[in-house]
Amino acid sequence: MAEGSSAEEQGVSGGESKATGTEATFASNKRERPRRERTTAGKEDASRKRPRRQATSPSVVGGIPSIEALLRHYQNLFEGAPQAYIVTDAGGKIEEANAEAIRLLNLPAKFVRGKYLFTYVEANDRFLFREAVRQRIDVDSPRYWFSHIKPRSRPPVDVAVSAVSVVDDNWYVVGTSWMLQDISAIKQAESELRQARDELERRVQERTADLEASNRNKDRLVEELRLANEAKDEFLGLLSHELRTSMTLIYGGIKALRRMSARLDAEEGASLLESVEQETDAMYRMIEDLLNLARLELGEQATIEPVSIPHLIRRFARNFGESRPQREVVVDVPDDLEPALAEATYVEQVLRNLVSNVEKYAPPESPVELRAAKNGGSEIVISVLDRGPGIPEEERDAVFERFYRSPQRPRRARGMGMGLTVCKRLVEAQRGRIWLAARENGGLEVSFALPAADDGAGD
Repeated sequence: MAEGSSAEEQGVSGGESKATGTEATFASNKRERPRRERTTAGKEDASRKRPRRQATSPSVVGGIPSIEALLRHYQNLFEGAPQAYIVTDAGGKIEEANAEAIRLLNLPAKFVRGKYLFTYVEANDRFLFREAVRQRIDVDSPRYWFSHIKPRSRPPVDVAVSAVSVVDDNWYVVGTSWMLQDISAIKQAESELRQARDELERRVQERTADLEASNRNKDRLVEELRLANEAKDEFLGLLSHELRTSMTLIYGGIKALRRMSARLDAEEGASLLESVEQETDAMYRMIEDLLNLARLELGEQATIEPVSIPHLIRRFARNFGESRPQREVVVDVPDDLEPALAEATYVEQVLRNLVSNVEKYAPPESPVELRAAKNGGSEIVISVLDRGPGIPEEERDAVFERFYRSPQRPRRARGMGMGLTVCKRLVEAQRGRIWLAARENGGLEVSFALPAADDGAGD
């Protein structure tokens, strides 16, 4: 009992001790209360000075919004949404549409309800809308796609579509909720961006092609420059060789005549003089070719006038026969051949070069044939014919190039490969043309055509 009494006393003592602590705490709260009241009073005074803010949330009755307030609140959200919201029944008939949907469909508000949404969808896209109506689409997994809406009396509009099924209390599908977002501006921006990208790609391709063409042109110019330098070096070598050879023969012949004239008979002296004359003539033709080529490349114009071709050819044949009596010259030119529009010195230079080639390549006993006639049109055709080895067909264009020398030429034949080049340039300067043709039974026919004077081509 003593021990129980002691415990009970201790319990009582403990309880008193706890009560004493609570009273102390309460007393402490009481002491602090006036300070809190003063603080609250200060807040109330401040609240009287500041105007109260208007509440924007739905009306609250007993701490819970009223049904009418919630409906009004969500109706405002529905109507003011920037996207088009439409609610249809299970058959796709419009039951609700917000202001943006009415604007998108371009319909009066009073006519929207009861219209079928599919009516305003392009035919190719209606399948997706019908599938969305027939199938159940949960809120957690709405369906999205892009489509086209056909507003009344307006062009089609690109829209982004999302659809969610509307269910009743028993979870039966009773309709569909649609959100249509007008993305025409986005599509337009995408189209403009694609056009800008395509234009940029086109310009890049053009600039790349121009750059490649420029590089090719640069490579071509570099190659042409290299070939020109090689041709120049070859030309200088040939020119030096030809001039040295001619000068050596001329100098040697004259020196021999001067020192040995007393010991040479008349035939030997005449042969030496003939050699000197031939070399002098060859040097003269070479220098004349160079000068004519230089003048033509500098753009000098020929003096075109009516020229009597029969007279010119016969005079040339007479002079050639006097200087080369061992070579037979056959002239076939009608006396009544009308004049050609030409420059006489150019025509003589062409004939001189062509006949010089005959001397180099044709057998000495074969004749040189000179012909002229009017072709069926308005040209006078002049031809030089021989019985030499001719020119292979694959080389007939190349022989007119500067410094070209056929690999099949005899080694004894001298020259720089300029004769036919000069002929071509001289003929073209007279508005003519030149070509080669093989002869029957061997030989070559070189012809050039000049405008006839009576055709009025010189006007």
